[in-house]
Amino acid sequence: MLPDPGCYEERDRPTGRDGMGLAAGLLAIGLGFLWHTQAIFLVVGVVLTALTVFALARRQLAFRAGPAGILLPGEPDRLTGRRGPAVLIPWADVEQIILYSGGPGEQAPVQRIGIRRRTGVMEARKVTGWRLDRGRLAAVTATVAPDVRIVGATGQPGPGLEGPSRAASTSGLGPID
Repeated sequence: MLPDPGCYEERDRPTGRDGMGLAAGLLAIGLGFLWHTQAIFLVVGVVLTALTVFALARRQLAFRAGPAGILLPGEPDRLTGRRGPAVLIPWADVEQIILYSGGPGEQAPVQRIGIRRRTGVMEARKVTGWRLDRGRLAAVTATVAPDVRIVGATGQPGPGLEGPSRAASTSGLGPID
């Protein structure tokens, strides 16, 4: 089945930390069975494995573009990995979508996404734990908000994230879609 052109959604993907947690849990369970007297290995292994499986099954919403607008995730907490509160930006407030990549061209992965509001304020988020599909974002934008441009930029947005002067230069790059 083809994806809905009116909605694009991404969820967190498994990370190296998830793999390490699962491997450590399974190793501890194996050691617990190998050394019958060391029940602590079984307990630690079961707890680690259960927490990792729970985190993989939960897969938090990382990004959404749909008829209501763009939902930007909160920044993930370094210790727990949980995301802070998300921000919904209605399409009526969106002036431009800026995709910041590490290098030139459409093949370079998007590292940050910026939303320039019509008021001049800019919201930007790191693309962490998920990948942005430029084509699907362009299709949704063309369907629900055809007047919003998607542009590419190299570099990073400024630290203040407010005002159009803080965004990286997008001149000469043209629209992505």
